[in-house]
Amino acid sequence: IEKFNPDTDFVKYYNWRGVEAWTAKGAMKVKVKVDPKLPSLVCVVTHLQCMTGPEPFGTRKQQMSQLRSALLKNKHTNYIICGDFNVCAINEPERYLEMKATLGDPRDLLLEEALTQLDGEPKSPASTNRPVTCPNIGRVQESLDYAWLRV
Repeated sequence: IEKFNPDTDFVKYYNWRGVEAWTAKGAMKVKVKVDPKLPSLVCVVTHLQCMTGPEPFGTRKQQMSQLRSALLKNKHTNYIICGDFNVCAINEPERYLEMKATLGDPRDLLLEEALTQLDGEPKSPASTNRPVTCPNIGRVQESLDYAWLRV
C-alpha cells in the first residue's frame, strides 16, 4: 500500500450517549491515489452510536456531520464510506435517507446489489418504486453495515 502514498487520519467523535462514553468511536480515513491520471479516493470506515430512539439517532447524525466536516472537506471528494451506521433502511427509512443526505446522497452499493438480487435486473434506488430495503435481506431486524460511494 505504500506505493500508493496513502494519507491517513483518524477522527474521534466528540459526541456520544450511554455506554458509548467508554468507547473510542470515530472514523479512520485513508486517501489513496492508485493512478496519477485518476483522482484520489478517500476510504473511510466508522462505527456510529449504538442504541435506538430519537436521542441516539441525533447523536449519530452529529457524528456523521463531524465525519463530513473533518474527513470530506472538499465537496468534490470521491469517497467510499463503510461501517456500522446503526440505522436500518427498512425499519427507519426516513432516518436512513437523512443520514445519506448528510453525506451528499452517495450511492448505496449494498442496496443496489440487494435490489439486483431481488429480480436479477440492476436498478438504482431512485429508479425503482420499491420501498427502501435493508441491504442484507433476511436480517431485517439488525442494524446493518453499509458501503456508500460518491464519485
